[in-house]
Amino acid sequence: MHRGHQKGAHVGIINQIAEYTRLCRELSELPRNAESPEAYEPIAKRRCELLEQIAASRKALEERKVLSP
Repeated sequence: MHRGHQKGAHVGIINQIAEYTRLCRELSELPRNAESPEAYEPIAKRRCELLEQIAASRKALEERKVLSP
């Protein structure tokens, strides 16, 4: 049973790393500017959402000792 738990923990860490990577990639692919402030507003909103999600994901990985602070 211990082995199954250990395997599940590894899968969980792998999934967390994959999600962290996906969030970082999405952030890097967002445009840096737009034709107007109105056009940039949804981009800026998404950028803030991603930064919050990345921070939470990073904290979770740091707590599991996968990433260094």
